[in-house]
Amino acid sequence: MDIFNWEKKYIKDAHVFEVDKVYTETEAKNIVADFKAALNGEKIVLWGAGTVGRNLYNLLQEMDIPVSGVVDRNGKNANFPYDIEVLSASDPAVKEVCSDALIIVTVNRDIFSNVKKDIAQGGISLDKVICGHDIHMVAQQAYCMAKAYDPNKKLSIKNCYECTNLDNACWALNQYLKRINGFVDEGKGTKSVRMIGYALSNICNLRCRNCCESVPYMPANIKHFVPTENVIRDIDKISSACNFLTLLEFIGGEPFLHQGFPKILNHVKSIKNIGVIHIFSNGTVLPSDELCKELANERIAVYLSNYKATLKKQLLDKREETINKLQSYGINFFVGRKMDWKDFSGFELVNTDEEIVQVFKDCFLHNCNRTHDGILYLCAHQYAGIKLGKLKEFPHETIHLNYYT
Repeated sequence: MDIFNWEKKYIKDAHVFEVDKVYTETEAKNIVADFKAALNGEKIVLWGAGTVGRNLYNLLQEMDIPVSGVVDRNGKNANFPYDIEVLSASDPAVKEVCSDALIIVTVNRDIFSNVKKDIAQGGISLDKVICGHDIHMVAQQAYCMAKAYDPNKKLSIKNCYECTNLDNACWALNQYLKRINGFVDEGKGTKSVRMIGYALSNICNLRCRNCCESVPYMPANIKHFVPTENVIRDIDKISSACNFLTLLEFIGGEPFLHQGFPKILNHVKSIKNIGVIHIFSNGTVLPSDELCKELANERIAVYLSNYKATLKKQLLDKREETINKLQSYGINFFVGRKMDWKDFSGFELVNTDEEIVQVFKDCFLHNCNRTHDGILYLCAHQYAGIKLGKLKEFPHETIHLNYYT
């Protein structure tokens, strides 16, 4: 079986496949075994060093499948964190590297045909060119599911972030988190809520104009850190009402400014039905040693937002200091790559109820379940709007946790 036949067997439709399909242990192992066999003896070149390219390269490395070359239009400037040279697509050496190779184009399937044209224009044969997006997704799912079934195997949260599957829908991650937490499913709690975000404060050391939580616009008289005991109480209530929370996020303001954060993390790590603990930070506040000891946990990941283009040198230096400290403690952290910011701080009115419904549906954060000091909101923007008096708080759109025991 070659990779083209593997694709036909396991990817029913290259445009609509079951990304959340749950394989049995035998199915997962068979998919992985056939994938390895399909690539055995092939000279493999990955064309594209973006997200899919990084993910597939890492997967192949874990499977001990060698990669002969990586090509990307950005060449050496591509953000490819592995020990292999990334060639520019215009490099004369590319033609030789791709000679007799299986070229896996690691881009979104929608632009695959355009990339094929670019490859052909470089005088490279298209006889063994295949789209790698769906191939990666199916192979990665099966590989991780096989690991999740095996009590002796571990999944890496860091790899999960690279895979972009940390959206609370990945069965393998969910199963693995339950296993390492010792979670026993007794059928209690709602299964409809799989993630919660908690705003620890509306205080930050930066003043980002388009802040999702509108922190710079909050009046001084409502700015505060949520008391540590309140945070713990709220999370206990929410987790007790849920079956299993794959993801708990901590946001701010700036979470590293909260003096009780080490105690909060220590408590949250003991809750068996909470999986990944995700912290958003701007990286310019150096975490204490006490906090770093709590952050050094396989279930915890710190995401440093990419504000490099707007920060002054003093803050950039502080950010670098934070990165070095996180590294020294072995903490899972990720430096954001995206710099395409959206304006979440505006509250312009739309004309009709239909428009409101559509705007809400179109927002990629429309179901992020933000909590702040005893109140559960639909999303961060609603939380900010109510705090600023820009939006009304309707009874059916928020939950006051203090009303419940």
